[in-house]
Amino acid sequence: EDMVEDLVNALTVGDKLREKLGIPGIGGRLLQENPGGDSGLRTDLVKLLLEDERERLKMTQNHEVETERNKHIGTLAATVKENLGDGIAAISAAASEVKEGPGAKTPASESQPQMFRCGDCQTQFSPPVGWEGQPLKCPNPACGREYTKEELLG
Repeated sequence: EDMVEDLVNALTVGDKLREKLGIPGIGGRLLQENPGGDSGLRTDLVKLLLEDERERLKMTQNHEVETERNKHIGTLAATVKENLGDGIAAISAAASEVKEGPGAKTPASESQPQMFRCGDCQTQFSPPVGWEGQPLKCPNPACGREYTKEELLG
């Protein structure tokens, strides 16, 4: 309120000086009551001050929100940094477990074809590429025994 009074006094003093010198001024006219109930310059100044205060409060609130957000991000980053080594170790252990687990194909098992031994003549043989379980014959011409998938894999 004191600031508003100081501004109004400064404007009206300037107008009074102009009036004494014979120079028309506008400050006095703005301070007079208008028929519509608007008090002119005083109201405009109060509105400007309130808008400035509102803007200042808004900026302060935004700053507080951003500060809190940055604080949480910093905490999260510190937690990640603290546990990064353990996370990498766990992922590496899981990956090696998957590689060594049951059903995993190793280069050694892929390079060796499946081998069978004839029960009659003891001849070793392997199924042809793309074998899907159809019956196989012993490759020994003297034997020629035929085996089912169940017999070969059982």
